[in-house]
Amino acid sequence: MGGVQVWTETAETAETAEATAGAVSGQVSRWMVHHRLARGLARVGWHTDPSDGHVLVLGWSPSGLRYRARLLQAALRGRLADYQATAESAVTCAVRLQAGASTPPQDAPHAGSQAAIVAATGAHVRTLLRWPAELAELTCIERSSQVERLQLLLGQVAGLEVKVAAACRQHVRIARALAGWVCDQPRRRHSRRRAARAGPGPAMAAGLPPARPG
Repeated sequence: MGGVQVWTETAETAETAEATAGAVSGQVSRWMVHHRLARGLARVGWHTDPSDGHVLVLGWSPSGLRYRARLLQAALRGRLADYQATAESAVTCAVRLQAGASTPPQDAPHAGSQAAIVAATGAHVRTLLRWPAELAELTCIERSSQVERLQLLLGQVAGLEVKVAAACRQHVRIARALAGWVCDQPRRRHSRRRAARAGPGPAMAAGLPPARPG
């Protein structure tokens, strides 16, 4: 039938290997690892057959590719269309980072800088979206087929992934912009307080309209 076998190894101590309970635990652990790996591969569109010792990848699955297309479409209609959630997460993250950045550690004097907060907020939102990391793992994998039906499904998936990646970049851009806005607020409040302390100019104090240039 063909296919590719994927083997995994789990670390076990000598004491665990000698104990019956430890051996059972190791078998359960391997089973969980292989089935988790199989689910991850199936999410990309491969047909897999997990067992206790390995995961057999049998090729592209039409139903798996259609399922991936539905996942991508759902992401575009759901979380990736919800910019309000991203805005709230970005502002919350930036405020928390700014509050903790009042006394940055000595070994990272720039940890509380605006650039660092903006970058950390963007990374936080990118992690929440999850899709950027998943798509990045697939960039070096060639996904093609000689079967026309699979070619069409792979093309559909590729097009949807481009849209998802673009939507994720837009979310990250919004998060970074909002983080910058949060970082600017103390400076703006300070400027307003300083202007208030300076008081109105002589013309305004006398009730006169400001002079017009020229």
